[in-house]
Amino acid sequence: MLLTTICGTALAGAAMVAAAPAQQARQAIPVDYIGMVNKYKTYVDSALVKKDSDKSSKVCKTSTVTVRKEWRKLSAADRTAYLSAVQCLIGKKAQANKRKVPGARNRLDDFVASHLVEGENMHFNGWLYPWHRHFVWLYEQALKTECGYNGAQPYWDWTLDAGDDLLKSPVFDGSATSMGSNGEAIAHGATTLTAFGLNLQLPAGTGGGCLKSGPFKDLVVNLGLNQPVAPADGTVTAPIPATIQDSARNAPAPLVDVSTIVKNITNIIGDALNIFEDLTNVGTIKYNEALNYNPRCLKRDLNTQVWSKHYDVQHAQYLLSCTSIDCLQRRADGMEDNTQQVHPAGHFGVGGLQNDPFASPGDPIFYLIHAQLDRMWSIWQAQAPDTRLKEVGGTRKPLDADHSGTPVTLNDKLSFGVVDGKRKINKLLSPLDNFYCYRYE
Repeated sequence: MLLTTICGTALAGAAMVAAAPAQQARQAIPVDYIGMVNKYKTYVDSALVKKDSDKSSKVCKTSTVTVRKEWRKLSAADRTAYLSAVQCLIGKKAQANKRKVPGARNRLDDFVASHLVEGENMHFNGWLYPWHRHFVWLYEQALKTECGYNGAQPYWDWTLDAGDDLLKSPVFDGSATSMGSNGEAIAHGATTLTAFGLNLQLPAGTGGGCLKSGPFKDLVVNLGLNQPVAPADGTVTAPIPATIQDSARNAPAPLVDVSTIVKNITNIIGDALNIFEDLTNVGTIKYNEALNYNPRCLKRDLNTQVWSKHYDVQHAQYLLSCTSIDCLQRRADGMEDNTQQVHPAGHFGVGGLQNDPFASPGDPIFYLIHAQLDRMWSIWQAQAPDTRLKEVGGTRKPLDADHSGTPVTLNDKLSFGVVDGKRKINKLLSPLDNFYCYRYE
């Protein structure tokens, strides 16, 4: 998720972002965004039809594929069903090991904890796309298996809400069938975020306070640190979690109980061959202060001054014009061109908790944001499926300007802490195989 800039260069502030990207440069890119989306749909239809004659219920085909839809394409009943499932998950007891994640109180906290634990390992590197693809899928499966949800994970197509349209979006209108509202409007200034070796100034948005209305108005965020509020004419620095040297907490211990791992793998993954590997290799963590119990309201700060300007179709076109996965990863985060920051814009445009690069999954909008990013990757893959469905790139080192880190390979294992064990990248590349089996409509 997150911060961006050219590798090794700290952003000077909002002015650099607001001044770019140059309109002329975007117009010169010969990419047909709608054509690419249609090509993706054609590829998916064709791939599924080829499997439709297979009688096995385990094969991904037209009758078994999960269809992910844009939020505003869902009926009111479908939105209500999704929101009810999310509320159900929030109402379920946490499965995280209390010694390792003392602040977790519910199942949503478990997902936040995983993102906190692994945050420095899967941002600004070759693990960004596959890690978050699996993370969102695990969340979707939890809604289904633990809360009886029969639908799919929706996504937020932010190209429909670029610029000032963000404030009119049905995603944030605060109605009973929205993802909640903007935060209460409070006078506040900018926030300087220092993480991953970068300094990024986030200008004040149009809210800044607790959610005013909607399904998540009363949501309590339990993990992460308090975000400071700057005076209207000032700037504050956001705190970054620090490791606490506690030998008892650092003692080797699974993040979840063994019985929970077996249950999750059996019911969600359905891959018995991985059970023993996950039991013996499930990740352990260093205890840090962001995993403490810190209850507070959910905040948002919809920002039309800077970040929602990156939501437009031109930015999407520029991202999808990449010819390699390494380019796609670097360009999404501004590592190749700091005027193009589609991924962080998805988060910072919402602001509030989404300005926290570690605890952001505590706001349910996170999963719609990353479903959209996964959709972008899926569309890009479908332009040349023979090669791109098996393509990995970059290194495991965040912000690796000269690619001096260890290269990412298909056999790399990614850790998902509380919500899963470890998974090989080669299983996480295709949404249309028997492991995932989902499409975007």
